[in-house]
Amino acid sequence: MGVKRQQGEGDRQLSLFDDDRAALSRHGASSEGGTGPAACEEPQTPTALDPARALTEHLMEEVCQRDNLNQAYRRVKTNKGAAGVDGMTVHELRAWLKEHKENLIASLLDGSYQPRPVRGVEIRKPGGGVRQLGIPTVVDRLVQQAILQVLEPLLAPTFSASSYGFRPKRSAHNALSAARKYVADGRAIVVDLDLEKSAVAHVSERKFLGHRLLAGGRLGIAPVSLQRAKERIRQITRRNQGVSLERMISELNSFLTGWVTYFRHAACRGHLQDLDQWIRRKLRCVRLKQRKRAKSIAEFLHSLGVPKNRSWTTAACGKGWWRTTASPAAHEAMPPAWFKKLGLVCLADRHAALPH
Repeated sequence: MGVKRQQGEGDRQLSLFDDDRAALSRHGASSEGGTGPAACEEPQTPTALDPARALTEHLMEEVCQRDNLNQAYRRVKTNKGAAGVDGMTVHELRAWLKEHKENLIASLLDGSYQPRPVRGVEIRKPGGGVRQLGIPTVVDRLVQQAILQVLEPLLAPTFSASSYGFRPKRSAHNALSAARKYVADGRAIVVDLDLEKSAVAHVSERKFLGHRLLAGGRLGIAPVSLQRAKERIRQITRRNQGVSLERMISELNSFLTGWVTYFRHAACRGHLQDLDQWIRRKLRCVRLKQRKRAKSIAEFLHSLGVPKNRSWTTAACGKGWWRTTASPAAHEAMPPAWFKKLGLVCLADRHAALPH
């Protein structure tokens, strides 16, 4: 009983549009999402025979239905995201809607709703240059999501079977599977169309969704994807952050788990083993630098089983942090098993355990 009550309260927390039936009825729409008799000023038969007109008939009334708006609100809350030009966060959306939802619905139905400007954000591309991203306000995201939920079932069936981007129940892995079949069937020339990154080339010379397509339809990881992963790992393992090794490993795990899961269909064990070794060396470097002084480093190495004389020799070598991590003493003190005890994800092991 207690669990059901909590679930009900949670649902109500994400359900704000409980009284929009009145607003819809004021604009001639019935509570079931259709239209009342007074809203029809012409016979329905000609409209039904006109596909183009039937497709757009009463769409905004459907958008403004209570269940549709509540579903859109839940999706926006789940997706989170940054604030738009008005500074309103996703967490502030609920309070705003409690006060303004009736006006919002009315403006959508009478056509007076105006979206706010989109906040522009530039992110660096791995190959150089920047990409311009647009961040709508959270209210506009709510409206966009509500419209999407109505239009998608109508338009999705008309899309090409070869279209995979931003489609329901389709993903990058579906597109990769189709590409693998094309290559396995002997199709080796790729026509790559892009606004800028276009070309006609052999399949081995192009990357696709972060992957390389290999002979026989096998997948590998594109070099640029490996480089991008290394850049992210460098950011997480910066030695001047002043954070604990445990916290650093937690952030690393969050990134590495998602990254290797995305590339689960790629033949990449050698790359992952190399990356695992490089990550462990980065973390050894962090841990030694955190000890700072030679005495503290020697005590740390000795506490992990390295003989005292070798601990002092390594701590006082003066070779620099990165070179010191390559020493036998550093490897002996912090072997792969030591990182496993700390909870660090092993990419090669994780990849091997995933379904392929």
